[in-house]
Amino acid sequence: MTIMGALTGAFVTAIIKSSSVTTVLVVGFISAGLLSLSQSVGIIMGANIGSTVTAQLIAFQLDDMALLMIGFGFMLPVAAKRESARHYGGMIMGLGLVFLGMTLMK
Repeated sequence: MTIMGALTGAFVTAIIKSSSVTTVLVVGFISAGLLSLSQSVGIIMGANIGSTVTAQLIAFQLDDMALLMIGFGFMLPVAAKRESARHYGGMIMGLGLVFLGMTLMK
């Protein structure tokens, strides 16, 4: 159960881009009686892991590979037959666009 909580926390943090907001939401859910304390520990741990992974991706300076990621992410949905491969291609292209945007803002 804690692993699912950690994955949920990392996923929510990836969507809203803030482990602090995730933690505040979890504390609010505990106060409202929607979550127990043991459930919230995994979610908060996952939120912190998610923000650490995000910072590490930025530290790797993947912006040099942004155009390659955009190209590969564009070609994967065009060439792939499976729907899941098309979704992964969209995710890779989106990540490449994020890194290209960061490069342009420098």
